[in-house]
Amino acid sequence: MFSVANELPIEHPQSKIVNRLPRLALIAEGFTDAAVAERTAEAVRAGAPWVQLRDHPASEAAFAEAARALAERLRQETPDVLISINSRPDAAEMIGAGLHTGRHGPSVKEARERLPEDALVGASAHDAGEARAAAGADYLFFSPIFPTPSKPDHPGAGLDALQSFCETFSNTPVLALGGISPERTAPCRAAGAHGVAVTTRPTPHASTSTPSAAHEPSIENRKPKTANRIDYRHERLRRRSRHPGRPQVHAGQRRLRRERAGGLHRAKHPRRHRRARLPDRPHRGAMRCRGLRPRRRRDQDGHAFL
Repeated sequence: MFSVANELPIEHPQSKIVNRLPRLALIAEGFTDAAVAERTAEAVRAGAPWVQLRDHPASEAAFAEAARALAERLRQETPDVLISINSRPDAAEMIGAGLHTGRHGPSVKEARERLPEDALVGASAHDAGEARAAAGADYLFFSPIFPTPSKPDHPGAGLDALQSFCETFSNTPVLALGGISPERTAPCRAAGAHGVAVTTRPTPHASTSTPSAAHEPSIENRKPKTANRIDYRHERLRRRSRHPGRPQVHAGQRRLRRERAGGLHRAKHPRRHRRARLPDRPHRGAMRCRGLRPRRRRDQDGHAFL
């Protein structure tokens, strides 16, 4: 899991918020989707200090309504969470959040004119030229550092490019973005990045056209839930069919007889247990123990045996 601690002061003249800029930013891509909003709320409850709301295809009304609802929910659960909006200055002004200009939004200068003086304003940069065009930003996202599915045609700039970028713009906090995993956080920090940014996206519905679904086993090859259970009935039938028509002579013959007579939970010595129970007609020894005179056995003519 990503570490969200280490909020160290940074000297920066633009904004008071930058002095406590978190080192982990969570980009909620497609947050208007209920599943993404729920995962974002779970991440904030787990300790994510900074959330950026982004959904380029959404309409202005849908974006504003979803941003207002999610921001209210996050602030109720975690009052000190930092929220910024991607490319939508109207929504940022409405909910009192920061603004990440991006390529679809206004420039940093235009954002400064519209938002309050202490608002957090950031920008994205893929090279030094874009970073210079975003002069005056409180922070910069430099991407992509590593290969990422969102940019399949870009191999990733690498840690050396990140280090050079951070040295060039040492007065502005730089967050590494693109292909970031927990084990890659420390190398990015060592290269000079202030922190890292990760993206959460909607999970596509499983279908046969997706690569993951194509590799799933078919229904016939799936392991049944009862595969670890012992099927005693099937075992009995299998053993009985070894030599049909002739008695079983293997070592489990007595067990088979017990199972046939009374099932799997039959007593190990049924005769002994049957002898311990009181029968309807007690035998001669039991009658003598009770002080009763046992009946004499008689032959077929009615004469008693001596």
